[in-house]
Amino acid sequence: MLKILAIAPYENLKKKFDQVSQKFDGIELTSYEGDLDNGVRLVKEEEDKFDIIISRGGTAKEIKSASKLPVIEVDISILDILRIIKMIENYTQYFVFVGYANITKQVEILSEVLDKQIDVMTITKQSEVPEIIAKVKENNYTLVIGDKITTRIAQEHELNAILIDSGEESITNAIEEAITMGTIFINQSNKQRYEEMILQNLNLTVFLFDPDENLIYANPSDETVKQLPLLKKIILKLKEQKKDKISSYEEYNHHLFYIEAILLKNGFLIYSKKEKLTFNKDQLFIKEAASSIENTKRNSSIFIGDDMKTLKKLLDKKVNLVFYGEKGTGKKSIKKIIMNREESKNYWTLNLNNHFTKNEWNSLFNSPNSIFYDENTTFFVEGICDTNITYLKDLISFIQQAPNRSNRWFFSLTINKNTKIALRTLLDASNILSFKIKPLRQRTEELGSIVSLYTYEFKTRHNKNIIGFEPSALDEMKNYSWPGNMEQLKKAVEKMVILTSNAFISKSTVQHYIKQSEAMYDEEKVLQSFDIHELRNKSLEEIKQLIIKRLLDDNNGNKTKTADELEISRSTLWRYLK
Repeated sequence: MLKILAIAPYENLKKKFDQVSQKFDGIELTSYEGDLDNGVRLVKEEEDKFDIIISRGGTAKEIKSASKLPVIEVDISILDILRIIKMIENYTQYFVFVGYANITKQVEILSEVLDKQIDVMTITKQSEVPEIIAKVKENNYTLVIGDKITTRIAQEHELNAILIDSGEESITNAIEEAITMGTIFINQSNKQRYEEMILQNLNLTVFLFDPDENLIYANPSDETVKQLPLLKKIILKLKEQKKDKISSYEEYNHHLFYIEAILLKNGFLIYSKKEKLTFNKDQLFIKEAASSIENTKRNSSIFIGDDMKTLKKLLDKKVNLVFYGEKGTGKKSIKKIIMNREESKNYWTLNLNNHFTKNEWNSLFNSPNSIFYDENTTFFVEGICDTNITYLKDLISFIQQAPNRSNRWFFSLTINKNTKIALRTLLDASNILSFKIKPLRQRTEELGSIVSLYTYEFKTRHNKNIIGFEPSALDEMKNYSWPGNMEQLKKAVEKMVILTSNAFISKSTVQHYIKQSEAMYDEEKVLQSFDIHELRNKSLEEIKQLIIKRLLDDNNGNKTKTADELEISRSTLWRYLK
């Protein structure tokens, strides 16, 4: 039985390795996801169990120099590139292919065959990528297409990126080549890599447990004995999740700890850092884990159009900022962009909708151990509405009276009838700038580009062979108002990608979704227009009748005016009155 180790630089390639390998007899293929250094690390840990390795691109090149086993490289075929070109036909912004000559030469051939101008930039070594991506950004490109390394660096530079995926035919060829060569080479080696980690982290409390969870080492610390019950729970979590490594922030005895646990061959390694802040049991504020920052390097609709240019200028000023817009316009994405750009020691989210006691709230301003007096810290304030305006005013006053130049405050607000006073308060604050996020209905020129990115994301996630939308289908998308904005659009594209079996999503598929969606959002607007306290203990139909009758009375029976106030059609209004 030939044992093949497949190192996939990205998740979808791993899935394809697993699927295609089922077609071959006489092999045992084990796949892992890991690019560059992570891929090399996986090889060093696992290669003694295998006969040959398969990988792709820069990761394959790095593995070749680090492993004694033969390495087969998965090619990027001209068909793989053609699929991408067809998928982004509706992308109206500037885009460019960036990669080694094996990619860019094929793009140039397709450009000539298709009689289509396609920009390319060729690299000769990995170290050139950051400089070339910087030039791409200077030349106003908004989308980079390339391999895993190129797309990752592009996203670090706040550009959208599409990875050229290898098709099944390329993976089949690589496995066939591995079968031909793989039976020649067998190597045996075992390596242990965690001693260095212990030495590098002696500023933390380090624990080493044997396989029976007995403590066999801990560097001196006042917290050693106190943390043992918590550490036993972490080991249990590690076992239950069947992972080699987990990290998390944990509350224990009213203190916050950052803990990382690693599964060893002969036990468990855990290191722990106690945060200086006393952590409140009611979760009044949340510390954003450092690992969440890694998830921010991904495509975003915010990167498309003039909005991103305006946001960048505001962020570069190092000032406090309120970003606001309708529900679903991308405020969470902006938060992730900020976390990716800021070089803060800590990130805290304060939700004003939480239930503070007077003492708890006052301690945030008066206690010397409060997070508010930390340095080099980024604060996100969420849950803002008119009912907690007192909290908001306290925060604004605090920032004005005790400014800390190394700290930054970001306020996230959703525009609705319950936030009008809060929004005006923030806009009037002298030391807080503002950034308004456009609703999707005002971004019709950018819709094709946004839809292309979402199509790429979901076809990859669900392993579908979707190329894109028919032109008439995209026109239907542009003519729809999208009351749920980006959240609604993203869910819509995912649903249509899943349900479509053809290469292109049709106009009828879009029309069917819009018809269903209009009814749902019309009903939601009716419910949102009323005071919820008056609707208790009533059925949904009774609530609809109550709301509409109240508004009809206010408008002297004028049905057209009532429908306009509810932002629903007259036909929907008539349906509720039946």
